[in-house]
Amino acid sequence: MKAINKETIKTKIGQAKFRARGAIFKAKKWVEQNPEKAAIIASTAYAVAQYAGKAAIKEYRSNKEANQLKLRCYDPSKGHYYYLKRELSNKEWLMIDKRRDAGEKLPDILEDMRVLK
Repeated sequence: MKAINKETIKTKIGQAKFRARGAIFKAKKWVEQNPEKAAIIASTAYAVAQYAGKAAIKEYRSNKEANQLKLRCYDPSKGHYYYLKRELSNKEWLMIDKRRDAGEKLPDILEDMRVLK
C-alpha cells in the first residue's frame, strides 16, 4: 500500500478543483448558447429532485414510525407504553406472557430483562 502524504493530497485536491472549474466554465458557455434547452433541463431536473426529496422524506418517516412501534411495549392494566432499548425476540415475548400470567407486573419483568430505556 502506498504511503499518503500531505503533498499528494494537496495536488489531488488542486487537480480536482481545476477540473471542476473547467466543467463549470463549459456548462456556463453551453447555457449561454442554448438558453431554451437549459430552461427545459433545469425545470425537469428541479421537478425530479423535488419528487425524489418527497419520496425520501416519506420513506424515512414511515421507517421511523415502524421502528418506534417495535421499540415499545403497551401495558393494558396501566394504559402505559414502556420504551425498549432493543426489539424483543419471540422467546422473550413468550417469557413475558408466562410471567404476566403468573402475576408479575410488566414493568418489573422488563426491568429484570434489562430492556427498558
